[in-house]
Amino acid sequence: GKGRARGCQHPAAVTGVKAQAQRQHALSGSLCLARRGAVLLFCFMALLRVENLQVHFPIRSGWPGRASVVKAVDGVSFTLEEGRTLGLVGESGSGKSTVSRALLKLIRPTGGSAWYRDREIFGLSEAAFRPLRKDLQMVFQDPIGSLNPRMT
Repeated sequence: GKGRARGCQHPAAVTGVKAQAQRQHALSGSLCLARRGAVLLFCFMALLRVENLQVHFPIRSGWPGRASVVKAVDGVSFTLEEGRTLGLVGESGSGKSTVSRALLKLIRPTGGSAWYRDREIFGLSEAAFRPLRKDLQMVFQDPIGSLNPRMT
């Protein structure tokens, strides 16, 4: 299709329909700049977008038949643009590692959505997610043990 912006994966970018492209980019957190209202020149796509991430763990209370939940992560949202760095900062036990584990699909999120390069990742099967693992990595809280000194 003519007029597709380099790197832009949105179907509207192929057709060059400005209003449709603007709606898609508003939904995905992306920004495209247009020339003469039809041909897209640049597309700045969110690298990682997380909306209302929730991870709750069931616990058993002391009362028979009563169950409760621990809300380890509740309502976390952020957008990471390509070329930017994001650090999760918080007290011990605040859910930093739980957010990372959920995004890597090492634990199942209770709710919310996450997109990597405009692909919703929580809905992907393990086989479909596997190729993304080379792009998504977690740096553990012990940087001395996590980083290779030869590479730093």
